[in-house]
Order: sequence, then C-alpha cells, then structure tokens
Amino acid sequence: MREYVECALRTAVAVVAAVLCSFSPAQAASFRGKFDPQYGFPFELDSRFNFDLGWRGEALFEVDDDCVPTSSGVVFFLPSNDCGTAAVQSAYVELYAVNDYAPPGGASYPAGTTLEKLSFDASSMKIGALRFEGSELEGLFTSTSNFLPSTFTSNANVRSFFSLAFVDFVPDVSEIFEVWPVLGNYSGPLLISKRWMQKCTRFGCYWVPDINLNNVSGEGPYELTFSINRVPEPGGLALVTGALLAAGWVARSRRRMRLVPPAITGR
Repeated sequence: MREYVECALRTAVAVVAAVLCSFSPAQAASFRGKFDPQYGFPFELDSRFNFDLGWRGEALFEVDDDCVPTSSGVVFFLPSNDCGTAAVQSAYVELYAVNDYAPPGGASYPAGTTLEKLSFDASSMKIGALRFEGSELEGLFTSTSNFLPSTFTSNANVRSFFSLAFVDFVPDVSEIFEVWPVLGNYSGPLLISKRWMQKCTRFGCYWVPDINLNNVSGEGPYELTFSINRVPEPGGLALVTGALLAAGWVARSRRRMRLVPPAITGR
C-alpha cells in the first residue's frame, strides 16, 4: 500500500512540475539566419585575388513576442514600434576560398577553406522592418554594421574594410526604404567593402580611399543560399525536459513497485 501511495505522489509532483514549466514562456522569439553567397569579382581587391573569394556567415535576431504576428505581414520599426523591440544579437562573416587557391610562394588554400572570420558589432545593426510569412521570419531590413578591417584582403599598401547589412526588396517593403534600387527584388545579406590605398610622395606617405572599389556585394552575379529558422524557445525546451524527466521518474517508480514481492502472512 505504501508503494502505491508513493507512486501516486510522485506522479502528482511530476505533473505539477510539467505544468509549471508550461507557465514560463520566453519573452522573445529568436531566429537564426544562415547565408552563403558565392561572390567573386567584387572582392578581387588586388593581383593576389585571382580566385573567387566567397563569404558565408550567420546572424541571430531576437524579436519581442508581441511583435511576432499570427498572420503574414510586415512589422516596421520607424524608429520604434508599440509592440516592442527587435534586435540583432550577433553576426559574423567568414571569407573563404570558393575554389582551390595557391598563390606563388605562398600557402595553398583548398576550396572551402576559411581565410578570415569577421565578427561585427551587433548593436550597430538597427532593424527597420521584419517580414513574416505566418509567424515565421522570412526577411528583414537593417542598417549597416560597423566597418571591420580585413587582414587577409589587406597588405602593406592596401587596407580593406567590410560591413554587413540585411535587405528585403519585396513589394510594400522596398517602397519604404528607397536605397540600393539596383538590387531589384534581392532579399538577403549584403557585404559592403571599402578600400584605402597608401600613396607616397617625397613629402611622405598617406592613405586615400579608393572610391572605385567601394562596392556592395549584391550588385554582382552571385549564387545565394539564405535561410532563417526559428530557434527553440527556452520555455518550450523546459517543458519538454520537464515532461521527459517526469515520465522517467514515474516509470522508474512503477518498475520498482512491480519488483517488490508480496508480503507473506501466516495463517
């Protein structure tokens, strides 16, 4: 009898734990965007770059739950929104060799090798609009990030810098943000590059911007893979974990109860 009571109590505690887990929802939804555009020409910054320099990366976006619609639509933040806030939590880009690259007298880089990783200041990327299909994030507009210096694409006479942004040129959205119209219906990340060149005269050396090579990666031909997926919310993970632990606890109690031999009573 005692074993039955103990099992019943454990079952009740497990159920209560699972219910409590369900009442701790996350306050914001997280979405992870992964991208791999294969660009070549825009980043051939000097004679060393006679190969296709690709770039790939990932960014994490966080949106207040009240700003996630239940049906398809666009949510604007100009400059704020009554529903709450949305922010870029992290963003990085990896420069990589699209094809095998072996410069004379230098190291060789097989295709796919990461040459440099650029981690941008996420707080510098302000979200202007989010486009949802149902409650899933499909595209977004951000300001450009801070410019980061690139070691691999620089040398003694050239300094190059990169900045990241996300655009979503679809109807109803592109009309609000009238920038980079040459991109047409492009939706995805942009990697913006700037280059400075060192000029030397008999009076000394100084750095000047190379305006002709300031470019936006989306302007050239490319192959783009870009996907945004929802990150499981902590509340949901807690609920699943609590339910699994509760089920294991109850199963173990019942198994132990079956293994207890019946009491032997004398007559």
